Amino acid sequence: MLISDRKSIKCSFFLLTGISIIAGWTCQEAPKKNMATKQCLTASPIQTSWFSNKIQRLPSVHFLVTADPQYDENFMSPDGKLSTDADEVSSIIRQKVHSDPFRGLLIAGDLTHNSYFSEFERYQKFVDGISHKVYEGLGNHDFHRLPDIPIDIKANQSFGFAEMMDEELIGWNKGSLALFDYIRSKKREIPVNSSFPNIHYSWDWDDIHFVQLNLFPGDKPVPRKTIQNPFKAFTFLKKDLIKYVGDTGRPVVLIHHYGFDNFSRGIGEDGQINPKSEWWTTEQRQAYWEVLSSYNVIAIFSGHAHNCQDCDNCYLPWDGTSVGRTNVQPKSIPTFVSGSAREGCYLECSVYDRKMVVTRFLKEKPILQYELAIERLN
Repeated sequence: MLISDRKSIKCSFFLLTGISIIAGWTCQEAPKKNMATKQCLTASPIQTSWFSNKIQRLPSVHFLVTADPQYDENFMSPDGKLSTDADEVSSIIRQKVHSDPFRGLLIAGDLTHNSYFSEFERYQKFVDGISHKVYEGLGNHDFHRLPDIPIDIKANQSFGFAEMMDEELIGWNKGSLALFDYIRSKKREIPVNSSFPNIHYSWDWDDIHFVQLNLFPGDKPVPRKTIQNPFKAFTFLKKDLIKYVGDTGRPVVLIHHYGFDNFSRGIGEDGQINPKSEWWTTEQRQAYWEVLSSYNVIAIFSGHAHNCQDCDNCYLPWDGTSVGRTNVQPKSIPTFVSGSAREGCYLECSVYDRKMVVTRFLKEKPILQYELAIERLN
């Protein structure tokens, strides 16, 4: 099944002052052929939708998404705001995961800032009590080779890196190795599909196939950022989709740290890509699209960019070439920047028979809501 035409999207905005929702409005877009129409509506409950009201035939799937708790040893004092915001999000998320209907939590990288053991231990407190329901990946800040810390090459070699990279092994510090091993070794509620020495993995919630790709879906690092190695995530993805999805048309959800925001793509204020600033390349994204265009990808969730309280900056439809709501083609993949837990951001996601609802939260307050038409097998 090819990527479905995104026939409609509805985005609800909640404008907040203090702790009160004071106003709201919704925008509805309905692409028709290659044209898009846009109509602004007065605020209404999200249940009042133009989507089909048919009886729900498949189990609804509810989950949470965040990124970048990024615990930093320099900000872990009791009054360190970045850490206390992440701790507050942790408390909110843990309460939600302990209750129905949420299946679990996806995290799109940057668990730590420097991959220090103290930061890793603080992250483990972030997921305390729900770790078995957390499907996390690593970000650029979790890959470190610090000049003041000796590199244990034997430990790096025993990790199995030779099978995961073509480049010369330069080695990572012990904190990064501990994070790598944590990702690939921890026991999760749903058994994952992976194989040693991979840190990438996939799993199913009912008919929906999820793939955690950690840093980004590439096989090689960007030349200027060789420390951040994707460990052949692109090859893992291709094999995984062939084996577990094939031509079934099952919905697919992908998670990785770098996304489609300007920061991840290295786009400067002039609107042009600066090769020195890009975290993954145009060529890597084109190869990614060529694979995904044969599958029913209903969402991609990323991290890296922290402050996501704006619809246009953090909901980024992608058609293989264009990114953003203004010029994207009807056949496109919805991508979302998850927002940083250490700045109080996370998403609630609900997948129904014919729609997906994504709500962006700032701590306990909803600030944006998106509805997208999707296809699931009946």
